[in-house]
This record gives sequence, structure tokens and C-alpha cells, in this order.
Amino acid sequence: MSIVAAVLILSPVMPGAQADNTPVLDSICVVARTGTLPGGADPSQWLARKHVTADLALPAAWAAWSIGIPFATGNSPELLEFGAAEPTQRDVGGLDPAVAVRALLRRVLHEVAQGRQPGDVPRALDDLMRSRAGQLPDAILRLALQAYGRLGLSRDFWPARCSVPGCTGIYSSWLRYSAETDGADLASLPAGLWTLARIYAARTADDALLERLAGDPCWAVRFEVASRSGAGLAVRLASDPVPYVALEAAGRVRSDGGEWRSLAERLAVIDGPVGDMAAAMLDSSSAPLLAELLGSPSAARRLAAEQAWLQSGMPVDSAMAVALLADRYWAVPLAYLEQLSASGDSSRAGEIADSLLSTLADSLSALDTRDALLSFLGRTPPVGRPLPFDPAQVDVPQRITLVTDAGDFTIELWKDTAPVTCANFVWLASRGFYDGLYFHRVIPGFVAQGGCPEGNGMGGPGYTIPNERSLAEFSRGVVGMADAGLDTGGSQFFIMLDDHNRLDCRYTAFGKVVAGLERLDDISVGTRIIGVR
Repeated sequence: MSIVAAVLILSPVMPGAQADNTPVLDSICVVARTGTLPGGADPSQWLARKHVTADLALPAAWAAWSIGIPFATGNSPELLEFGAAEPTQRDVGGLDPAVAVRALLRRVLHEVAQGRQPGDVPRALDDLMRSRAGQLPDAILRLALQAYGRLGLSRDFWPARCSVPGCTGIYSSWLRYSAETDGADLASLPAGLWTLARIYAARTADDALLERLAGDPCWAVRFEVASRSGAGLAVRLASDPVPYVALEAAGRVRSDGGEWRSLAERLAVIDGPVGDMAAAMLDSSSAPLLAELLGSPSAARRLAAEQAWLQSGMPVDSAMAVALLADRYWAVPLAYLEQLSASGDSSRAGEIADSLLSTLADSLSALDTRDALLSFLGRTPPVGRPLPFDPAQVDVPQRITLVTDAGDFTIELWKDTAPVTCANFVWLASRGFYDGLYFHRVIPGFVAQGGCPEGNGMGGPGYTIPNERSLAEFSRGVVGMADAGLDTGGSQFFIMLDDHNRLDCRYTAFGKVVAGLERLDDISVGTRIIGVR
């Protein structure tokens, strides 16, 4: 048994379970993550027997659903949430309406997490919402607004308190729902609303309110204004002190046919991911600057300049081709080869890739380039690389502090829920891996993502770790592991900026911000991680 599998078996997943059930929870965890039961028995019947135990009903149903053998839908909240058949009115009969609604809402969001975008919600859910929405607690109404908004389903059964500005939490969810369902443009907002409410308000504001919000103290609100503003307002925001807001405004100016190049060129020379994004916007009119950026010491900046150069159709002479193919950042030669292939010279591209591959066969420092070339040639790269540490030997503290230039964030690590992921994060942090890296992806009201060594979202530590899915909910402040599919995580992590339960049971949640929550919305693209202590 591998060390990863051993650690997975040792890890209880469900907070709040009774201590004497821990060994069973360990086994349920293994079933959910691997599809097998320790000892080799058939997990289907075993899980069905565990489902009748109150403390194990939910994790047993979740595990069965995770491996594709969900139980038939029946009269229990666990089976409404993780059952096999379309729920009916008969299935919800006898259950407390609030319990049934919550289970059905989470079912819809789990389907989204698995990539199955439902065109609508179950009829039983709509019927319950229509008859009971006024009696539901705010927490369930917020979940309902989240689910219906995510699917873009406009409904008229919401109680009046949802749209009352004084109810801060639920009003923020209402504004988010309105933006996602193309609600009427807002004309005004009361003073004193918290940041998330103002972010969502900007997504559905009329022109007059956009003008007012353009001076908001939070960069994320101004970013949303820039993404919806007209040319005049966008030009003003292109001078915003936060580079990511200025970049969004420059893109808006470009889409409106205005003069954007000088704005993008100014941003393309600053350090960090915003400069990379700005460089990628440039075209042949900025050829001298792009030629200079092709020699940048930053791998991500070289790639961005190369992509802009190639997409503009500018010629690549022999000297430039040699430099691109010799670049040690795997994405640079790959981008050139893909351009060659797309332009009709696939045979030459294949020959070059084969030649490059032969020089890298024994080079441990070029594993990423080797894998990229193998994939380009249609060959399967070697699967996985061994972890450079033993997760069981890493001393994982209860809390760590992420120090950034936007403030400090104390994170409680869930080492029982995601032991390998926590050990990986602590091991990387102890070696200074995260020191100086940027948050490269920030979507206001969704996530702030960092941990890429190149700062463009395409890098990692040189190995991957397994997903450790659980029943943890992705609410504001929860820290998750980013990946490009199951078992492809590495060093990139994200912090939730609002509740998004469509990520539940799909991504690995391994901690939560317990101090610094009020500063989460200060994190922008380009915020630098100073260190982890």
C-alpha cells in the first residue's frame, strides 16, 4: 500500500461524528475517494448497511454517490441529497420542509459540481419553495438564492425580506441572484452596505449608480464597475491605482474601440501577473515592446509576449525560433510548436518536438518540458511522480498564518479532513516555496487563488497530490486546493470569498481563515505572499 493510501485510510472525514465510529468513517472515506473497501469486499452492500445508522447515514450516501452507486431516492434527507432517482413529492413526504429543501438544494449544487448542469431544478423542490419559502430560515433562503442564481432560474416565490437592504447577509445573496438572473438594473443603494453586497450591486447597477460606485474604496467594486462601464468611465478607471482594475478598464476601452494600447503598454512592464496579462493583450503595433519582453527574466512574461507575437501573425525568424525552442519554461517552446502545427506545418513541428525530446530524456530538471512534448506528440506522459515527502512525517500545526501585502490571514488547517493536502501545504511553506508568489486569479465574490510559481496559473511544485474530497462546505473563508481534474493538485490553493456550494464534494477543502476574514476582499490579482509562518 502506498503512503498516500495509508494516510487516506487514517483520516476521518466527517466533523462531529462520534468517536466510536471513527474506524467506520475511515473506511467510508477510503470508499468515497478510491471506490474500494479495505479488505476487498464489495462496498455497495456495506455502505447500504451503514446508511441505516444515524451518525453514518450522510457520509455513507455521499460515499456511494461518489463512486457511482447511489442508493435509490427515498424518504430521508441523505437520499434526497445523494440518491439515484429524480426526487418526487412522495420522497419529501414526512420530512420537515426546511430539511427537505436544504437536501434538494444541495443535490442540485452537487450535480453542478460534477459537471452535470441541470436545465432546471426538481419539481419537488420548486413546489416546496413555492409553498414554504416564507417560512424558511435565512440560511436556507441564501442557499436557495445561490442554487437558483447559479442556474439562472428566475422565480417569483421569494419572500419580501430577501430584497430588504437592512438584512445584510440575505440581501447580499439577493443581489448576487439578481445579477445572475438578469434582474432589473439597480438605481440606488443605501449607505453602509458591506463589501460583497456592493460587488454584486455593481453587476446589476444602472449607469448613474455605476458612476457612484466608481469611487468605491474597495478595488473589487471598482473592478466590477470597469467591466460594465461605458467608454468614458472606463478611460477614467484605466488610471486606477490598483493595476488589475486598470487592466479591466483598458480591456473595456478596447472593446469599445477606444485607444487602449498605451494603457496596456504601461501595465505590461509592471511586475506580476497583471503585467503578464497586459503583455498578452498587445499586438503588432507594440512590436518593439513585445520583442523586449521576449527577453524578460520572468518566464510568464516571456510566454505572454510570445503568445501576443504569434497571435498577431508577426514573423518568427530563425534566431527567434531557436530562442523560443531553447527556453527552459516548458510552455514557451510548446506555444511555438502549437503555432507551427496550427499554421499547417505539423510535420515539421513533430520533427522538432521529437528532436527536443531526445535531448531531454535524461534531464530531471526538464520533466515538465518532457511531459509537454510527449502530450504534443500524442504520447502518454508517465503517470504521477512520487511525493518528495512522507505525509505521515510532516508536523502539521493546528493553525498557520499567511502573510501578504494585503494583510495577515490565520488559517485553521483541517488535518483530519485532508491530511495529505495539509502536509503538502506545510511542507512547501516550510521550504519557502510560497514566499514572494502572487495571487494570480481573483474573481470578486468567488475565489482568490495563488501558489503558482510562475504567477500565471500554469505551474506547480513538480508533482501532484490526490484529491481528498469530503462533505466540507465551501463557504466564505474556506481554503481549497486548486486542480485541473481529480488528483492533479500541487501548490495552487484558493480562498473562498463567498459561499459557493457548487464546489462541495469536488475540490479538496483543507482549512479555513479564522482571523483576517474582514480583509479577504482586499486581495487582488498581484497581491504578493510575503511568507507563511
